[in-house]
Amino acid sequence: MAEIDDVFDRREEARRLAPIFEQRYMAILRFTNAAVKRAFGIDRFRLHDSEVNRYLVNAAQRVVGISATTELEIAEQLRIGQAMGFSNWQIAHGVPEADYPGIDGIYFTKWRGRVDMIARTELQHAQNEASLNRYQATGMVDRVQIVDGDDWDVPCATRNGTIVPLSAHPTLNHPHCTLGLIPVLTEGVA
Repeated sequence: MAEIDDVFDRREEARRLAPIFEQRYMAILRFTNAAVKRAFGIDRFRLHDSEVNRYLVNAAQRVVGISATTELEIAEQLRIGQAMGFSNWQIAHGVPEADYPGIDGIYFTKWRGRVDMIARTELQHAQNEASLNRYQATGMVDRVQIVDGDDWDVPCATRNGTIVPLSAHPTLNHPHCTLGLIPVLTEGVA
C-alpha cells in the first residue's frame, strides 16, 4: 500500500521553500528599514541577525504545517486510486475518463493559486513581525494603528483603525489577510 511519505517529503519541501522566503523576506526588511530611516532618521538595523533567522525558520515551519492539508489530500488520492486499482502512474497523473484527478489534479486544478496564497500570507506575516520588531527597536514607538479588512471581512474590519500597544502583537486573522501596522509615536516624542 502506498504511503504519504512515498510521495511527499516534509523536509525537502521546507528546504526548497527556505531560500524563496529568505530572498523575499530580506527585500521586505530592506524596505521596512528604509521606511523607518526616512520616518525617524534611524539607521542602525542589521538585516542579518537572530530575529531575521527566527522569522525565516518560523515561516518555513508554518508552511510545513500548511502541508498537513496537502498530506490529507494526497492520502485521499492514494486511497481512492488504490481502491480503484490504478497504477502508480495513474495515481500520480490521474485518469480523466474515470473522473479521477490523481495527485497532479490536486496541484494543477484544485490548488491553482495556492502557492501564491501561501507566499503572500507568509510574507505578510514576516513583514508585520519585522515591522513590530523594528518599531520597538527605535524606542520611539509604543503602539501601532491596525489597518485591516474590508466591509465583508468581519474579524478584520472590526479591528481596522484601532490603536493597540506593541505588546498586543497583532497577527494575521486568515490567509490573504491584509493586516498593516502603522507606528504610533510614544507620547512626548517629537
